[in-house]
Amino acid sequence: INPSTYTWWKNKYVNGSSAVPTLAKINEAITKASDGPDAPTLCVTDKFLKSYVLVSLLQANERYTKGTSEHMSDLPVIYDIPIVVDAALESSDDTGGYMYFLDENSYYLTVHSMDDLKRWPQVRPTNQFAFATDWTWEGAVVCNNRRRQSVIYSLIN
Repeated sequence: INPSTYTWWKNKYVNGSSAVPTLAKINEAITKASDGPDAPTLCVTDKFLKSYVLVSLLQANERYTKGTSEHMSDLPVIYDIPIVVDAALESSDDTGGYMYFLDENSYYLTVHSMDDLKRWPQVRPTNQFAFATDWTWEGAVVCNNRRRQSVIYSLIN
C-alpha cells in the first residue's frame, strides 16, 4: 500500500511546536492513532522526556492517582500506556525531541523462507580432528498497520 496515494494509511504526526510535552499533546497523539481496540500500547522516548513527563506532568496529579511509590514500582505509565526509554533516541546527551506511540499488536516477526536456520557445509580445520558448521537465520520485524502508530516531534530540543 502506497501511503502517498492512500493518506488514511499514513502514521500520525503531532507537532510539539518546540515546546515541552503536555498532557493535551500526548492525548492528541494517542487519539489520532486510535480506532476502538486498535490503539497505541507503548510509548517510546528518551530519558529526558520521560523524566519531564513523570516530574512535571504526573507529579502534580500524584494526590489524585496511586502516588509516586506505587507508580514507580512498575514501568511508568501515562494514560495506561507504559513509557519505555531508548538511549538511541537521544541526540548528543540531550533530548531528541520525539515521543513515539506504538501499537505492539501491529508488529510481528517474519522469517525469510530461504534462510530459516540454513545449515552450511561442514568444514574440517587442518590442525584439528573436529568439524564445524555454520547456521544462518534471517528475519525482519514488520509493521502491518501504520495508521495505529503516532509520533510527537519537535519537543524541547
